[in-house]
Amino acid sequence: MSASVLSQQARDERDLRVPSSTPPPLPEEEEPPLPDEEEPVLEQSESAGSSENPQQSHQPHPQILHGKNGWSAIYEPNSSQYYYYNQSTGATTWQNPFSNINPQHDSINTNKREFYHEEDDAIDPELAHLMPSSSTDPAGFVQAKFNARTGQFNSKSWQTPEHVSAINKSRRQQAAFFDLDAFERQRNDDHMAKKAKIDELGKDSVKPKLSKDQVKMYKEQKAAKRYKTKTDWLVNDDK
Repeated sequence: MSASVLSQQARDERDLRVPSSTPPPLPEEEEPPLPDEEEPVLEQSESAGSSENPQQSHQPHPQILHGKNGWSAIYEPNSSQYYYYNQSTGATTWQNPFSNINPQHDSINTNKREFYHEEDDAIDPELAHLMPSSSTDPAGFVQAKFNARTGQFNSKSWQTPEHVSAINKSRRQQAAFFDLDAFERQRNDDHMAKKAKIDELGKDSVKPKLSKDQVKMYKEQKAAKRYKTKTDWLVNDDK
C-alpha cells in the first residue's frame, strides 16, 4: 500500500474524530412556508426613527441554540425558521421536539411542588399523598383528623416526639390486632366502679382483712397440700 493511500485514510479518520464546524444538513421534510415579505409602508417620522437606530430594527438571529437531551435549534436564513438537530441520534426536523408538553399539566405539577415545598422541604412531593394530613381531593379540600375524645385537632402527629414514643408505638401495633379502644373503655369502667365502691363502703370493704385463725387455717391447708404432692408417688407406686 502506497504512502499516499495511508495518508488519505489517516485524514479521513481525523475528519471523523474532529467535529465539523458546518451546521448539520436540513431535514428531509417539506420546508415551512416563507413569512410574508411585504414590508409595511412607514411614515416619514417612523422611517426617520428607524434609520437612526438600525441595530434595533434589524437584530441578527442567533445561529445555534443548544437545548436539553442533545437537541439544538439552528437558524435557517433562507426560510427564516429554526430547524432542530439531535447531536446524539443525528435526527433533524422542523417540528419543535418540546412542543408536545402539556402546559396545563406542567403548571399543575409546578403548583403541587411549590405547595409541598412550602409545607415541608423534607417531604417528597411524589410520596406526600401517602401521609394522612396531606391527602387532598381534586376540589382542593384538605382532610383533617380530630381526637374522638377531646375533639382536639390532630395536626402533623407524625412529626411530634410523642409519635415515636414507646407507648404510642405499642398502641399502633396492638391496634392492628385488637380493639384497643374497647379494652381501654372496659378498663376505665372497672376502675371507676372500684373507686365508687371504695368511696361508698370504705377501703376495708373492698379487701377485708383476715383474722389470725383464718391465716393459720390457710397456712395449714397449704402445708398439707405441699406434703401430699411430695408423698403422692409413694402411695400410687405400682411396684
